[in-house]
Amino acid sequence: KSARDAADALKYMGLAGWDVETSQKALMPILKLSSAANIELGRTSDLVTDSMSSMGIAIEDLDEYLNVVALTQSKANTSADGMMEAYVKAGGMFNQLNVRLDESAAMLGVLANRGLKGSEEGNYLNSVMVNLPGSTDKTRGIFEKLGIEIYDQQGNYIGLEETLFALSDTFDGMTEAEQNYYMAQLVGKSQIDTMTKLMDGLGDEYDRLK
Repeated sequence: KSARDAADALKYMGLAGWDVETSQKALMPILKLSSAANIELGRTSDLVTDSMSSMGIAIEDLDEYLNVVALTQSKANTSADGMMEAYVKAGGMFNQLNVRLDESAAMLGVLANRGLKGSEEGNYLNSVMVNLPGSTDKTRGIFEKLGIEIYDQQGNYIGLEETLFALSDTFDGMTEAEQNYYMAQLVGKSQIDTMTKLMDGLGDEYDRLK
């Protein structure tokens, strides 16, 4: 990497509000990801800082985050570039729903294996996540009709992963038309395909990635 490459990387860290000491420590891990993923160093730094900010990942968790991104791109049909683009778009909802990093990476990997990647993947998954916590009277009513409790006795959301698995169990035995009807009611007709791809990957594929 050239001095200009390094300067570009440090520039994006500075724009993200990282101090000099933090940026110096982060430069080598980000450079390693840049080499492993064959992405320009400046773009890598830009994607790393933006996606970490979106997901609320602390600076001290940088190494873990980069390791998960690198490992996922080696285990699923995705790239580090595409994963971080998806995290930029969907990271806020992942953070809001307290989705663990291994769970979110597995979900992105499942969708990527079915051809949904990058910013588009993040946007579509974000739309799905907005509705699954029962954010409206309509969606809460659908969950009640399906017999799925998405809040525990303390009023806490059970989590995205548990919601998806509960839906998968409930859909088992339903016709495709019935499943599509309930998915449309929960996440909208435009996201039936996203939900179908996500649900299809639950089970062994998701568990292996996670």
